Amino acid sequence: MRDLDFNLDYIEDTNTKLKMKNLIDKIEVVLKNHLVEATDFLDPYEIKLSKSILNQISGIAYIEYGGFEEAERKIIYIFPEYMSFTDIDSKIGYLESDRYKDLTHRDYLGSILSLGIVREKMGDILLYNDKIIFIVKKDIVNYILMNLTQIGNYSISIHETNQKPVEIPVEDYEEFQVYTSSLRLDNMLSSIYHISRSESLKKIKSNEVKINWEHITKPTKILSEGDTISLRGLGRSKIVSLKGKSKKGNNISIVRKLK
Repeated sequence: MRDLDFNLDYIEDTNTKLKMKNLIDKIEVVLKNHLVEATDFLDPYEIKLSKSILNQISGIAYIEYGGFEEAERKIIYIFPEYMSFTDIDSKIGYLESDRYKDLTHRDYLGSILSLGIVREKMGDILLYNDKIIFIVKKDIVNYILMNLTQIGNYSISIHETNQKPVEIPVEDYEEFQVYTSSLRLDNMLSSIYHISRSESLKKIKSNEVKINWEHITKPTKILSEGDTISLRGLGRSKIVSLKGKSKKGNNISIVRKLK
């Protein structure tokens, strides 16, 4: 078997680099033992990195799937190129619970993470008007069923379902304008999340900020229209459009922030 040697120094985030090393290990297992291997759930940036590695290797094929076609977080299945692999649901479990309108995506996610489950074991969380669907790795389904009994102040009942999501729920967000002297990351964070400039700088340096799912530690990064911003503990927002300058010379941005 050939030795797979990839230079991953261009990846700054330690955890992301480790995931790519694990991916390479799985590729080597597929090539050596002719088995099917699967990653945990990956976000869009991690999928992009993974595909840049996978597409350089002959003798393998792969499928990415997250429980439904438009999923954001996905598992990558890797297998020998001569093999026909279609069992894409083999690693995925679907859990369903009632929806409480005053609970947000962060509330539901935080409750599961508080059980000691890592984010990589969880796919998308879909909030409908009357229910919520959790997409998770199948090996943690029973653990969640036994231990997730409360979210916020609500006692909940959760059950496994075989029904895959068909209709994607409309995201619940607030849309507003922000005025900033520049489109630098630290400026935008401060305005969008209503935190001080010093707090914004601290969170960036502490590796708590992602732009388009990539960890960013440079406060001087200039943001663009369409960028998605994630700030740990404060949620996700998106720059929908840039509207030019105000009369006072400030940048006008239209932002959508998930509730």
